[in-house]
Amino acid sequence: MMECPVKPIEIKEGNVVLVEGYDDKRFLDSLIKYLGLSGIQTIALGGASNLRPHLDVLKISPEFHKVGTLTMILDSDSDPAGTLQSACAHLSNTGLAVPKKLRSFAPGHPRTCVYLMPRDNMQGMIEDLCLESVAGEPEMVCVDSYFACLKAKGHSYPRNESKAKVQVFLASKEKVLQFGPASEAGYWPWDCTAFKDLRDFLSQVSTGSIP
Repeated sequence: MMECPVKPIEIKEGNVVLVEGYDDKRFLDSLIKYLGLSGIQTIALGGASNLRPHLDVLKISPEFHKVGTLTMILDSDSDPAGTLQSACAHLSNTGLAVPKKLRSFAPGHPRTCVYLMPRDNMQGMIEDLCLESVAGEPEMVCVDSYFACLKAKGHSYPRNESKAKVQVFLASKEKVLQFGPASEAGYWPWDCTAFKDLRDFLSQVSTGSIP
C-alpha cells in the first residue's frame, strides 16, 4: 500500500492515540465515550503504512509540545513481534522515545507506547477482539455454521475470516451497519471482559496514571 500525503494535524488533547483506520477510530472513540474519558485525541492513519509520515507531521506541529503521551494502537496481524519492531523503528527514525515492551510507556517528551490488537503477542486484529466479545451471543452459532458450511462445500472462502465474520454478525441485526457505525450504535458489549485490557489502558492514559 502506498503512503498517502498527510495534511497538517491539529493537536487538540495532551494524549494522542494513532489508529490504523477510520473505522478503528470510530470504534475507539465510541469506547472512550462509553467510559466517560477525556483528554484523548484519536487520529486515523488511513493504513498502517502511513505511520511514519504521520509521526513526521505530528512532530513538526506547532502544538506538539503539548503532547504528553503518544500511543500507537495497531493490529498485530500475523506477526505481533514484527509489528512492534516496525512501530519502534518508526519512532526511533523520527527521533522519538522507543518503548522497551508492549503497553509500556517510554520516558521522554512525549512518552510513547505501542498497544497491539487483539492483545499482547496474539495474532489478529481489532475484529478478533469484537468477535470475542460476542462469542456467547446466539447469532454467533449461525455465523459459525455459515462459515463451516462454506468450508464443507468447498465454496470460495474469505481471505480475512475475522473481518468477514464481523460483517455477517452485523448483518444479523435488525438495523444492518458497517463496523464503524455499529460501534457508535453500541453493537459491541463494552463492559465485556474481552475489552477489559483496553478499557484499563485507556483509563490510565486519560487519567495520567501510566506506568
